Amino acid sequence: MVVLGGSNCAAKLLNSVEVYSSGSWSTPLPAMNTNRSDYPASGYAVISGEQRIYVCGGWATNSLKTCEYLNIGLKKWNNIPANMSIARSYPLSVVLSDGVSFIICGGHNGYYENLGYQRS
Repeated sequence: MVVLGGSNCAAKLLNSVEVYSSGSWSTPLPAMNTNRSDYPASGYAVISGEQRIYVCGGWATNSLKTCEYLNIGLKKWNNIPANMSIARSYPLSVVLSDGVSFIICGGHNGYYENLGYQRS
């Protein structure tokens, strides 16, 4: 299990990445480029043999439009140059069986509006 970002008891936004394996927590992966809380969308995919963890949206000082991915082999986060068209916190996501399509659904844009889906 992998936990991405969040906030601590002092309401400090986090960019940490924690991994639960074999009964304990560790931080073997680097921190994300962006602090993210409020359940950013995330997913795992293998693209051209490269294992990736994607994370999009969430909350910093407002709902976020940004996305980034972790190249697991290189242990390096990369910002995705194109932002989502709508900022989203609390979205849902799924990686399709083709391993390439990452779909982000719904969420909250900071203005109490329900949102539709966006395909990346």
